[in-house]
Amino acid sequence: MATDYFRGQMDGISQQAGFAAVAARRADREADASIASWMNYAASLKDRLEASEAKLAAAEAEVVKSCAGWHGSAAVGEALRAGLREVAPNHPLLAQGALSTTRTAAAAKLASSQGFDYDAATGDVRRRR
Repeated sequence: MATDYFRGQMDGISQQAGFAAVAARRADREADASIASWMNYAASLKDRLEASEAKLAAAEAEVVKSCAGWHGSAAVGEALRAGLREVAPNHPLLAQGALSTTRTAAAAKLASSQGFDYDAATGDVRRRR
């Protein structure tokens, strides 16, 4: 009788171990699927980040290119003013504030042609509504 009891206990333990093994395998499959899903999501985020970084690098290069052009234009303007100062020291473009007025007018004209309003006080541009 005791043998039957222990055999029954052993069968029950074996059955429980079998259930636990099945549950463990199912949990492993679910974990593997979850890991794969998160890895795909992380890869898509990495791809999006790399694309954004490439766009940012291109935009930064355009900003540097524009700034270089502005600096070149400013250097030419200063050279022209120096030449004008020698030839016509009382010319209206050499008067105090003349360059600022000219720059503001040019900036406002460019902004307007692109659909923006130019704030002369702050230098800000806002898309016209």
